[in-house]
Parts: sequence; C-alpha cells; structure tokens
Amino acid sequence: MKLHAALTLAAFGCSLSLAQAAGNAFDGTWSVNHACAVAPDGALPFTINYSMKVSSGIVDGEYNPGHNSGYFHIQGQIADDGNATFHMTGLTGQRPYNPGRVSPGLPFSYDFTGTFGGSRGTGHRVGILGRVCDFTFVKRG
Repeated sequence: MKLHAALTLAAFGCSLSLAQAAGNAFDGTWSVNHACAVAPDGALPFTINYSMKVSSGIVDGEYNPGHNSGYFHIQGQIADDGNATFHMTGLTGQRPYNPGRVSPGLPFSYDFTGTFGGSRGTGHRVGILGRVCDFTFVKRG
C-alpha cells in the first residue's frame, strides 16, 4: 500500500513537472506597439515600439531602459484563455506629450487589460485626463 502511494505521488509529481515545463501558449518574444492619442488637454499623441518577453504567462518588457525620462516598464500575466492584466510604470517623457504638461522624469504607473489569441493581442486603457492608449502585440518567436 505504501509503495502504491509513493508511486502514485511520484507519477503525479512528474506530470506536474511536465505541465509546468510546457509553459503557456503565449510564451515567447512579442513586439509591442504602444499608441496614445491626443489627450483632451492637448498633450501630443505618440507611438512607440518595444519588445516584451512572456515566460510561463508572465510578461516583462521595457522601452528606453536606463534613461531618466520617457521610460516604460510593462509587467503582467497572460492567462491560458488569453485574458491579460498589465501594470505599466515609468518616467514621463518630453513635456508636450504629457497630460497636464508635467515635467519630464516624473514617475507614473497605471493598469490595463488585454486579450490574446494565437500570435496577436490587443490592450486598451483610458487614463490620465481621459487619454486613450491602445496596445498591439505581435508574437515574434
């Protein structure tokens, strides 16, 4: 009986390891197109492109790392069903692009959601002063 239980636990442990090793269907490197429209207060629109990596469904990506302004860091989780949650942190860029025309280099953060299917994904956010930002994700590998 004890041997049967040990073999069952060993088999269960192996199947968990194989499932964990399989990862998430969205694992890989993704291109991110991050586009924010003109803000209601007139802050200029912008579009930037950067990469993010997904490993076991966990998202990590950066734009302009090591800079004192115009920096973005995206973290999040993509579930097996393609629903995603993201948290963006960073430092504001040039004043004309910032809602409220705040100074460059000020910290900011926000959350947004997304949906993924196959090798594509989208995200959407309405943020500071009603500014709309859209995200397009394309899997590269």
